[in-house]
Amino acid sequence: MLVNETTPLLPLHRLLTVLDAWRLGSADGGSDAISDALAAVLTAYGVRGARLAVNTPSLPALDIGVGSLRGGYDDATNTMDFPLEGAGGGSARVWTDGAGGSVDGFVGAIELALEATASRHQVQVQRQQ
Repeated sequence: MLVNETTPLLPLHRLLTVLDAWRLGSADGGSDAISDALAAVLTAYGVRGARLAVNTPSLPALDIGVGSLRGGYDDATNTMDFPLEGAGGGSARVWTDGAGGSVDGFVGAIELALEATASRHQVQVQRQQ
């Protein structure tokens, strides 16, 4: 974990911390922790729901929904795909239920968090070679 367990984290920092644990295969990065962290970012941006799917050859598979998209994609109003270059290829898809700039900000924050996680992973892989 990047910080002390008792330190309160801002939503995006919390998501970054949990995604780092996820990439390392730590129990702190399980689906419940990712869901909780993603929901906190969702709330911070005022988006009703989101679903996140990550598909890369070097990171664990991930498909998690929160808020109004916890159970599926049917209520999604927007879909965004982006590559995860730092993870040796692969991509992520974010479905959202919301409108306006808050969705753009939310998706940008998720893309940033995933790229940071993928980049950290790539650096770790290169160091081990």
